[in-house]
Amino acid sequence: MTGDDPKPKIVEFPKPELSPEERMRRLRVEVERLAGQPESERIFYIECEGIAEKHGVSRAVLKSMVEAHIKAKEKRAKEDKAEDQQRERRAEKAQSKARREQMQADKVEREQEERRKKRETVFAEIAALPKMTHMVRLKEAAARLGEDLEILTEEFEVFFAARSLPAELVPWSDPVNTAELLAGIETKFRRYVVVSNSIAVATTLWVAFTYLVEIAVYAPKLLFQFPERDAGKSTALHVIRWMVQRPYLAIEATGAAIYRIVDRLRPTIILDEADTLFERSTVLAHIINASWDNSGVKIPRVGPH
Repeated sequence: MTGDDPKPKIVEFPKPELSPEERMRRLRVEVERLAGQPESERIFYIECEGIAEKHGVSRAVLKSMVEAHIKAKEKRAKEDKAEDQQRERRAEKAQSKARREQMQADKVEREQEERRKKRETVFAEIAALPKMTHMVRLKEAAARLGEDLEILTEEFEVFFAARSLPAELVPWSDPVNTAELLAGIETKFRRYVVVSNSIAVATTLWVAFTYLVEIAVYAPKLLFQFPERDAGKSTALHVIRWMVQRPYLAIEATGAAIYRIVDRLRPTIILDEADTLFERSTVLAHIINASWDNSGVKIPRVGPH
């Protein structure tokens, strides 16, 4: 204001010059906003509001940009929908496959259970017959059931061994004097077998050890050796058979049968004539030799266990 001009003069504040990047950013924001409006409102804003001029572009350019943004958005939505549908189809296929696999597993389990029941019925019938007829009957059963004779024979040996094992012992309710118990074991053993003091002590301790073997790290073998035949080795085995835990006395045992019996029944294996047996069955010898410690060494097997 001056003395000659009483009217005030308004001077606009200078607007800062926008960079090209900022103008482009604001234009993109406006395009996105217009693309989200209903079509009638969008046309009104573009044609009547002067928004295009505000951002330094023509109305036609602004309209084409909005339409391109709408098409890109619709394309992305279509692609997302297709991807969701494809994901759903994959999930349905996976569920269908899982159901088929479960049905197949259930079918196999039912078939195995039916086969097991048939085998046990046949095994019970054969076990009641004289032992010299077992192999003949097993061959007939293998042909009738469509089973492999070798596997069926091994399974029968496990079944037969389980029938021969005594019932599980129940721990004595009262405390037991260990010295008296060991003395009783030694007395019982000496009643039937004439041996030196060292053999009697070793046998007594080994009999007691069979009840602790599950928690032991090492498991020593008890081996009866005498310089002459008919010295009483078999008698000694038959005596300790009545004192060890879960005894299984084997005469002609195979490696496969012993593997199955030990794996399922966890008995105390008693082998008669083991020296000649190991010469005929190296597999059995390897299993026995490898069982002296509880190191977790596995015995590889092929086929049903």
